[in-house]
Amino acid sequence: MMKNDQIEAVARELVGDPQPPPKPTDRHINPDRKTVGERGLIVETHLVDQMLDDPTKNLSVRVEFRDGSIFIYPKGYGDYCSLEGKGCPAIIELADDRLRIVAWTDINQEDSTHTVEFDGAKEEERKPEPTGLTYEDDIQYHSS
Repeated sequence: MMKNDQIEAVARELVGDPQPPPKPTDRHINPDRKTVGERGLIVETHLVDQMLDDPTKNLSVRVEFRDGSIFIYPKGYGDYCSLEGKGCPAIIELADDRLRIVAWTDINQEDSTHTVEFDGAKEEERKPEPTGLTYEDDIQYHSS
């Protein structure tokens, strides 16, 4: 288990100094605030609606990196067992050596509603393209 000063050093190395909030027209996810404390690294940001032409339509999200998992707290969303404004409807974790997302998509249900495992997304599972082209060939084709 890493100590707080080790976590802070790693966090500073990974994320650098806090950045200003994103401009309303910025389509990228830029952290508004990053903090490191007893609970680990916390990043606060805004998600911009990718389906609308209005970049002011966004959602505040806090992401906590702690206890070996990633906890996602979108503003206005929660789960059955949490107090209002404190809910975590999604967790990314490693369980039994399997990467997965556990989600609570119904605030009125105590147990998680979905678990998505990423076993099929492992790079080692990639099959050759039937055309004989490699992934690198595809990237070169689409970038030219």
